[in-house]
Amino acid sequence: MNKQKATFIGISLSILFCLLLYGVIEWLHVNRNIPYGNLTRDPNAIHESPKYIGLLSQLGMIFWFSTAGVLLFSYFIINNILQDTIRRNFIGSALFLTLFLGIDDMFMLHDELAHRGLREEYFYSIYVIWLLLTLIRYKNLIRQSLYILILLSCFLFGLSILIDKLITAAYLTEDMLKFAGLINWSFYWTSTCYFIIQNRTPTNK
Repeated sequence: MNKQKATFIGISLSILFCLLLYGVIEWLHVNRNIPYGNLTRDPNAIHESPKYIGLLSQLGMIFWFSTAGVLLFSYFIINNILQDTIRRNFIGSALFLTLFLGIDDMFMLHDELAHRGLREEYFYSIYVIWLLLTLIRYKNLIRQSLYILILLSCFLFGLSILIDKLITAAYLTEDMLKFAGLINWSFYWTSTCYFIIQNRTPTNK
């Protein structure tokens, strides 16, 4: 792909994405009578909240989507340069799972749908099954990775959910455990992408 074609594709995709987002905002404004400002402005600016409100949650969003960005970039490198189908699919599965988890966390989809009658456990079950299928299908790749990190991440996420269910208003403990799980999740997938692209095998020593 030459430079001109790549530039054209990049500009076209950015325009299409902005138009799609504009369409969603316009639909919500017209059909749900939601003010434009509530759909475009920063939540803290809308509610005139202090800037530290949601500090840990905002940092979590950075890690979710920066990890997704690393996975997306690595996916294209593995597909186009390394041409490794197995590793491409492995990273692709992690990419979509990370995106879904990040979007769910950002918009609190499991909480919102729980209020509409769809239990949170259904969401958790889907994520757990998705992750387990990935771990089983690509177990040989995972054995060569820093797998302790992904196991620790899953343990911390699970402990966070358990505390949320059993202890009322244990916000600090619950959210810190989830954040710690996210840090390990991010470092695991980032390091895995690095070692795959560099064609190196990490150790767990």
